[in-house]
Amino acid sequence: MKKFYKEILIFLFFIFLTFLWTYPLVFRMHTGIFSDPEWMFDSLGSLHGIWWQKCAWLNGFPSTFNHLVAFPFGVNTSRQVTQPCLVYPLLVLSLWQNELFAHNFLTLVSFVLSAVFSYCLLYYLTKNKLASMVSGLIFSFPPNHFLQAFSHLDQAQIQWMPLYVLSLLILNEQRSYRSAFFLAFTFSMVTLSCAYLGYFMVIFTVGFILFNMYKWGQSGKKRNRNALRKYVKIILVAVSLSLIIILPFYWLAIETILSPSKLDEAVSSGYVRPLKDLYKYSARVSDYFAPSEYHPIFGKIDFWFMKPYTKPSRHWAERTLYLGMMPLFLTVYGVMRWWKRKKRKMSSGRENFIIPFFIFSAFLAFLFSLTPTVNIFGIPIPTPSFFMHKIAPMFRCSCRFGTVVILCISVLAGFGIKELLGRVQNKGRRVAVSSFIIGFILFEFTVIPPFRNVDLSKTPPVYKWLASEPSDVVIAEYPWIGSIQEKHYEYLFYQRVHQKRMVNGAPGWTFGEAVRKQARKIGNPETASILSYLGAKYVIVHKDAYNSGDIEKINGNPDLVFVKNFPSAIVYEVVTESPELVTIFWKSFAMWERWDDGSVWRWAGNNATMWLCNTMEENIQIDFKFTVLSFYRGRTLRIFLNDKLIKSMQVQAPSDISLAHRVSLKNLELKPGENIIKFFTPQGTDKIDDILHNGDQRMVSLAFSNFKIKKR
Repeated sequence: MKKFYKEILIFLFFIFLTFLWTYPLVFRMHTGIFSDPEWMFDSLGSLHGIWWQKCAWLNGFPSTFNHLVAFPFGVNTSRQVTQPCLVYPLLVLSLWQNELFAHNFLTLVSFVLSAVFSYCLLYYLTKNKLASMVSGLIFSFPPNHFLQAFSHLDQAQIQWMPLYVLSLLILNEQRSYRSAFFLAFTFSMVTLSCAYLGYFMVIFTVGFILFNMYKWGQSGKKRNRNALRKYVKIILVAVSLSLIIILPFYWLAIETILSPSKLDEAVSSGYVRPLKDLYKYSARVSDYFAPSEYHPIFGKIDFWFMKPYTKPSRHWAERTLYLGMMPLFLTVYGVMRWWKRKKRKMSSGRENFIIPFFIFSAFLAFLFSLTPTVNIFGIPIPTPSFFMHKIAPMFRCSCRFGTVVILCISVLAGFGIKELLGRVQNKGRRVAVSSFIIGFILFEFTVIPPFRNVDLSKTPPVYKWLASEPSDVVIAEYPWIGSIQEKHYEYLFYQRVHQKRMVNGAPGWTFGEAVRKQARKIGNPETASILSYLGAKYVIVHKDAYNSGDIEKINGNPDLVFVKNFPSAIVYEVVTESPELVTIFWKSFAMWERWDDGSVWRWAGNNATMWLCNTMEENIQIDFKFTVLSFYRGRTLRIFLNDKLIKSMQVQAPSDISLAHRVSLKNLELKPGENIIKFFTPQGTDKIDDILHNGDQRMVSLAFSNFKIKKR
């Protein structure tokens, strides 16, 4: 205790700051979360995920298939990235207490351990405890870390990054198999806690290797062949151990990404992101110098360089990368002092490697954080993120490389304060200077007051009532929105309370999502019959999404009977019977859109699919009619029923849409259960923008209208 009392005091200081900055979270571990009421939706989804894992474990359900959402289809989660070093601690803590406690505990731990491990990194480099403490503050308590913790628990788990960097430096200096094991362990902890951060550390490591090769070449010294061979072996051991640990958890996700047959699943699961997302979720130079909008003073000042920073289209958590005036001053001061000593040949060889390396790494991470292209004198110049998108298209938030920039700045600033305090001989002045530096850093990084906490202890009465209903009840919540939209995360969160199966929640690439698009408008006549087919008993209509006219229309629907009125929602019961035939527009069909002449059409690709379910126990006969036209040029349309060709025809692209072709197919026989109608054209698709120059990037071949299906 006497030997490490300074470290104990410093670590207690980190804990105190964590409790203060997140206050009153430590007193509301079971009832609230550290967040902002407007931006907590991702956290609600995370809490539901913890609850589902616990529910599956306690009831013996397979955790890779969630049958409580997207009913009756369910959601297969086996190919999702699991991040076990985050998920398993959450599961254990939720079993011990509850999922809110688990979420909050790991939030608090991320701040404390980030500061502690950053302290360890700098102490290894400088042997200066005060400088190491300041480095821990800079890395763990910047506004970026707090804002990520508001809604992205995995992105807040940055604590393993400085430990990995430390292990990388140790391996480079000691070159032992023990250090290789330490490197593999820390890299696995980073990657299995957050795949994004693992990706950043891969880039960081590549930069480390390149920088090392440059320094070797610059030294001009010949390397001992045996020593070099051993070094390569050690690195290969570290890489092999890392792959052995990581691949079992990520293999299915990697297989999905690499399989051409699973492209739709990869896109909708977020494994393949469009390039345009990188422009939205990338850093601007001003982001690193603009104070947080959550700062109690600076956040209210309209700095001129903050105008591009505060565009509503840019997520607040992603655009907050503030480095701080004091950390930047310390960085510049430390680098300048080192440079002067280097010119006089008074600097150590270790310093001559470490300081340039972290300058290089900060610049490298900064480049990777930028938009895919930057305009220089009006010429778009590609940045590293443009090329990395072709290799790793799942990582769209390149701005998160800012975390690596902050890590590098925290190290360089640590060297700066060591230099600064080394020039102050008087102990009292040293205490005053260090206190001022720490106070200034904490002031410019603070996100309080007010305190950022959301109370989740109050449950809307509609969900309390629903919890009292029988367990086999299935519900549908309206508006029925996509599974990654904000309101849907609220539906998921309160499923923890009522524990009823819901039709909501199908991922974008699944058949369940096609059903959602078909039944998303509660006012449509066919919606109730589709809900009946899905097995839904109750419809929860949230009042804030509908006006009085919409509510009156719903009340007038004979297939929906009013059950109960609550302050925030109205409950209806689905009373219509399941229809004999359910029709869903599935693959390659766009949504309905109204054209200039008032007609309603649906664009489709070259392999569009309709799904028809015959709910009877015997075959039925139908007549099927629709109107079709081709985009831009004539095409051959082949129509298949259950893989059997039933019609082949030529479809023209008339200048007057009133001349579009009307198709009538009679006496089609549908077997009980699932039937598939495919519309295939061998001429393929054209991009709308290439022809009309209207910015529409959709690839289409045919447009359909006036679908009519009649049972004979």
